[in-house]
Amino acid sequence: MASTSPNGGRPAPAHGPAAARRARAAAVLGWLALWQLAAWAVGRPLLLSGPVDAVASLVSLASTGAYWGSVGLSALHVALGFLGSAALGCLMGAAASRRPGVRVALEPPMLALKAVPVACLVVILLLWVGSAGVGMACVAMVVLPAYYFSALEGLGARDRTVERALAVMGVGRGSRLLACSWPGLQPYLAATSRVTVGMAWKAGVAAELIALSGTTLGAQVYQAKLLLDTPALMAWTVTVVACAAVSERLVTALVAASVPWARRLAVSLAVRRGPAAREPGTVLWARGLEVSHGGVPVAAPVTLEAAPGDPVAVVGPSGAGKSSLAAAWCGWLGPSAGECGPDAPLGLLTQGTDLVDGLTAEENVALVCGDAAEARSVLGRLLPEGCLGRPVRGLSGGQRRRVALARALAAPAGPLVLDEPFSGLDAGARDSVAAAVRGAARTRAVVFLVHGPEEAARLGARVVPLSPAAGA
Repeated sequence: MASTSPNGGRPAPAHGPAAARRARAAAVLGWLALWQLAAWAVGRPLLLSGPVDAVASLVSLASTGAYWGSVGLSALHVALGFLGSAALGCLMGAAASRRPGVRVALEPPMLALKAVPVACLVVILLLWVGSAGVGMACVAMVVLPAYYFSALEGLGARDRTVERALAVMGVGRGSRLLACSWPGLQPYLAATSRVTVGMAWKAGVAAELIALSGTTLGAQVYQAKLLLDTPALMAWTVTVVACAAVSERLVTALVAASVPWARRLAVSLAVRRGPAAREPGTVLWARGLEVSHGGVPVAAPVTLEAAPGDPVAVVGPSGAGKSSLAAAWCGWLGPSAGECGPDAPLGLLTQGTDLVDGLTAEENVALVCGDAAEARSVLGRLLPEGCLGRPVRGLSGGQRRRVALARALAAPAGPLVLDEPFSGLDAGARDSVAAAVRGAARTRAVVFLVHGPEEAARLGARVVPLSPAAGA
């Protein structure tokens, strides 16, 4: 019996990469056929040369060294202008995202560059750099504002949660940039590249044409126009389109591949630097510490001191303000009253785990501790061996939680702030976590933020209850 599809008996549409490639090929062939029919209908090759004549001219041109010399020279101009300007635009966007004054100063020239017509830009650049460099300079001027605004928007919109946690644990700015900022920027740069690469080729060739720059593609287009050689004109145009398409694929592939490279380079740099020295005896303290949201205190002031061998558990129900206290120790939330310390890196476990998803469990820990062997050792006490080399995005919630705890324990910082260390764990995992943190508390100051006194007792910690704010 024949099977029927759920859409009324019609065959289901094909999906997948192969089907998409076939659809694109069919679309290209359809447009080529339409082009050829239009050329036959016009019947005057001088006005409209069809694809058959254009391909024949292209094959003839491609058999000469002059053709490839023109392609190579224009490609060099476009590549130098594009890469240099894209890098400069990203750096300027990064500076503007950090400094409001820089952003205000750069906005007028960037908006002006976006609006200036290419023809006007070419004439101005001819006066400045001459015909030999006008193609490269025009590409640079077209590309610069696109990557500037892309970097500015991407860096402003990225999720800083993981970066902030890594900063608290003493990870350097360069490693944070490679592991977090660049991957967060990648979608914006990829979208910009898909548009800008083609624009760069159009601007570069147009500048070469107007300037009659050497033996470049633009100059060849102009020569074909002078000779009224329409098939050659079409062949050079197809060449420009093909160069733009290949360049776009290459650039977008490089942007995508740069993300795993950057993350692994961040880990390599951290391991090469090695672990920082841990200062023994550092205490965690709070004196009359009060934090507020919207001017309203979240809890009564807290006073405590946790020293090596004397861990403290701040106990309170959900919503009592425990995570706000952790934010105060991290420097993310300023106290509305009192003070806390130390003003130094901390080993940190937040409720959100804050891992670098593109890295493995072992790489996440090594990024913070700077020692691959130490990372494996700490993880081995909390996770099965098979999980260590897997990307954390593929781990369960409980496994990710234990990776985040291992990262905090392995951090070179002395004091530890652990927010809900048992959250999301089964009974067996809780036993291994409790044993690990009790061991750490013998030599490091630890503050736990937990729901009840039974969790504090399991961790061997002295209880400091978190009371409601006055009038709450």
